[in-house]
Amino acid sequence: MAADFPRFKIEVRYKSSSYGPFSFDFEDACPSGITVDSVTVRSFLGKVDIDDDLDDYTETTSELIDTTNVAVTGNYTVNVYFNFPTTTTNMEEKHSLVFEITFSNGGTHNYIGQYVWTRAGFTDA
Repeated sequence: MAADFPRFKIEVRYKSSSYGPFSFDFEDACPSGITVDSVTVRSFLGKVDIDDDLDDYTETTSELIDTTNVAVTGNYTVNVYFNFPTTTTNMEEKHSLVFEITFSNGGTHNYIGQYVWTRAGFTDA
């Protein structure tokens, strides 16, 4: 299993800033009777799989994720906003998302989502 969500395609284009929200629903992923309390969303270049070591990947969170606007809404939904990266190596690339969830009972778990594509121009490569 490569990811915890069906594959998605979010395109973040040049000049995108606080682009969103993109909502991710964790209701079916939560243990019975438990809700999402908080979340950290991180991004990495390329295809990250569940069994991968994140230290082997280039983290792009500081450029791609608008971390000040990431929020849990309701009991299960995580809203994420994106910015276009300023580092050339992070442009024209696909990025995987890692959702680090803390549940209402204090438990933690992570989930993988694929892909956010960054595009410097108007063509779909």
